[in-house]
Amino acid sequence: MNINHLKYFCDAAAHSSISRAAAENYVSQSAISQGISSLEEVIGCKLLSHKKRLFELTPQGVFLLDKGIKILKDLENLSLECKALNEVSGIFSIGMTHSLALACLPNLKLLLTKKYPHLELRVSLAPIEKLEEGLKNGILDALALVRNMDVSRHDFDCVSRGYFRIYNRAEKQNEKPDEILITSKGGHETVVLRSYLNENDQKRIGLIPEVSSWEILARLTAQGFGASLLPDYLEGNDKNKISICKPLAKFKIPYELGLIHRSSVKGRPSYNALRKTFKEAMSLLQS
Repeated sequence: MNINHLKYFCDAAAHSSISRAAAENYVSQSAISQGISSLEEVIGCKLLSHKKRLFELTPQGVFLLDKGIKILKDLENLSLECKALNEVSGIFSIGMTHSLALACLPNLKLLLTKKYPHLELRVSLAPIEKLEEGLKNGILDALALVRNMDVSRHDFDCVSRGYFRIYNRAEKQNEKPDEILITSKGGHETVVLRSYLNENDQKRIGLIPEVSSWEILARLTAQGFGASLLPDYLEGNDKNKISICKPLAKFKIPYELGLIHRSSVKGRPSYNALRKTFKEAMSLLQS
């Protein structure tokens, strides 16, 4: 059944006029008449009396008019609902660590507000273990993280790539450090660093677990408290006057930064908008 033909019939029946139906649909009167005739062929019965100068519905026409109006209304509502799904709006809850938030959240919020003013981003800041629990319990829609841990049980969408490097205060970048600050909950990158130092006879360089935040390590290094093992996206932060430690410049470990999310979130316009904007925010930070 052609939906346009059904609409032609319902409009003509509602106005008891072929000409008014034609005007309402911006087509010729012959198009309306041909559409109704085609509809009658599909249904297999007459809908109009077809008497000259008389517009009269048959019993079948009366029945179809009642049902047809409801069908057209349902189709209109369905179209509106489908369009609403494509609009980026509502609330999206994301979790991230304090160090990642300090580096990228200002750009992310600014870009999201500008591009998607009807999307409300709610951010939870906490240690990674607590954030994973929030994701598992459905409190969070997604979690932003540097993949230096096992996230194989989640879908992971990468938005940025980089390296863990050893950084020193800018004016000390040519000096070999006596110690390297690492996070108190060192991940894969700490294991690789220990192996690298051992293999390259750098045992006299000590590793000191300090805090759980890379951002704080970067601030300590900027203030002269020693070198730090950090993801390179922190180098783009003007507040941290740090540079790659040249005596250890060969050392680098690749990482991916991205989003893990609940399965029900993937494909939602709000998630796609967040992923795209997060990628843009990281590009600004690393440029």
